[in-house]
Amino acid sequence: MRYSNVRTAYGPRYYRSKTEARWAAWFDRMQIPFHYEPSKVDLGFCNYVPDFYLPDQNAYFEVKAGNYGPTQIKKIKSLAEVTHCHTYLFGNGRFAEEPNNRQGYGYVWRPDGSLYGDDYFTWCICPICDAVDVALLGKAKNMTCQCIRTTKRTLYADEHVRIARAFKYVAPLFPNPRRTTPPHPRRGTS
Repeated sequence: MRYSNVRTAYGPRYYRSKTEARWAAWFDRMQIPFHYEPSKVDLGFCNYVPDFYLPDQNAYFEVKAGNYGPTQIKKIKSLAEVTHCHTYLFGNGRFAEEPNNRQGYGYVWRPDGSLYGDDYFTWCICPICDAVDVALLGKAKNMTCQCIRTTKRTLYADEHVRIARAFKYVAPLFPNPRRTTPPHPRRGTS
């Protein structure tokens, strides 16, 4: 299925798609600084304009509302390698307000271009230092702040009330979204 981008206004600018506008609104609500389409990057085989740059995470954030193929994966992997930054790939996430829908899932490429982990990442808030970041499986012990290294019970930092409220706030700003979770880059399924 092919998804069409709908140019969408949010704040003082237009975004190329509703999905990008939703994430910009979510970043604003979570007070995460971002730069939209910061600059063109020469990947060697093409010029690429990343969706967002997140200075606090020193990472690029790509959003895809629909399925993507090997060419798009190659671009995201190359973006991580060329810029020496982590690169996140997320879908629509919780904006679709479906029952039992956890926060949006995504995948992370390391600066060397390798896929980090073989499972999903989610946005999280550390229960100790209040840092906002992405973490493997949404677990606090996987956050970069490393406040929680070991624990007898699993703390899921992606269940933080601020994250849920931010998604709930953004959902009605852009009605009728389709929930998408990007298919796993290696397995081809979510």
